[in-house]
Amino acid sequence: MNIPSNNRPQRNDFSQKKNPQRHHFFTQSTTHHHPRYNAAYLANRSKTLRRIKWALPFLALFFFMSIIIYPEITAFVNANKTTLKNLSKVPIGDGHLIDVTYRGINAYHCPYTLTADTLYQNKRRNILTLTTPQADILTTNGTWILVHAKQGTYAQKNQILDLTHGVTLYRNDGLMLYSPFADVNLNSGIIASHTWVHAEGPFGTLDAQGYFLSQHDGLAQFRGPGKLIFYGGNKIQ
Repeated sequence: MNIPSNNRPQRNDFSQKKNPQRHHFFTQSTTHHHPRYNAAYLANRSKTLRRIKWALPFLALFFFMSIIIYPEITAFVNANKTTLKNLSKVPIGDGHLIDVTYRGINAYHCPYTLTADTLYQNKRRNILTLTTPQADILTTNGTWILVHAKQGTYAQKNQILDLTHGVTLYRNDGLMLYSPFADVNLNSGIIASHTWVHAEGPFGTLDAQGYFLSQHDGLAQFRGPGKLIFYGGNKIQ
């Protein structure tokens, strides 16, 4: 059956005329757009890349050094924990110190230094018990004296150091004295011993029953009987 042409169905969207402006807008909106970068953007991007280029090696070096230093830090912290644990065992009321250094000036305005590995002070006494005490004394005439022993006590009020268990005295002119005990008056610069003493120096050797040294007066006395041997063959008894 034939349908007249004037009665054929028609769609309104096909029958409308096309709008050229709308078609142009739709084409532009669906087309992929490539952005244009200006010179300022490119300069900032180049600067950022340079910073990253220099920062990465430093960051890698930081992590590498952290790996190396971390064990040392851990050991240091553990050592401090051990020290604090030991100090916590010290009885309250008694003074204990480690690696003690005391500096002073004597009656003749000469400096001296007293050091010890450990120090103990009883709360009821003003006497300090020292382990491996050592005294460095400078005299008025520029002489330097070092005296040390395994043990000793120090009276702070009188500045008197009593040394025991092997006393060694060394003077910068080459004199060396060995005795079991010695008393050192740090304020007056006097060193004395009432037990046997063995002396060595540029002059020779000397064995006596005691000695008395006054650094300010430049006096050295030895108590006999004794034995003196001069270098060069001369012998005096």
